[in-house]
Amino acid sequence: MTTTTPAGSTNAGPPPARPEPLSGPRTTPDGRTFPWGPIDAVHTIGPYEIVEFRWDASRGPRGRWTQHGTTFFHPYVNGCDTERYHSTLDGALVDAVAFRSEGPNSSAGYYFLRMIGAGTDGTDGEGGGRG
Repeated sequence: MTTTTPAGSTNAGPPPARPEPLSGPRTTPDGRTFPWGPIDAVHTIGPYEIVEFRWDASRGPRGRWTQHGTTFFHPYVNGCDTERYHSTLDGALVDAVAFRSEGPNSSAGYYFLRMIGAGTDGTDGEGGGRG
């Protein structure tokens, strides 16, 4: 049923239901519980560990519900959390290298990916992530 409000906007019905929590392992390389969703894989290359996870938006705000179940990548460097996530494995790896070389305020990974035309789709950003 579609109704029209006095302001002229349409309402397609009740808001969507909150998504159900995703199940799966949530232990990170540093031994903590991963809050963003279940971990599907951990990719290790030298000092870099990249957690491949599915976004669990069941406890998040309504604006994030559309990303529920979407795969993202979260880099760790030498076992330390970078507090960033990326929509691509390439973006996470490049950002991890930049993080290790220049520290947490580095934008080198973002600009490198932008230079080669990869990983700048705007889905990255939680906790300062880019790529």
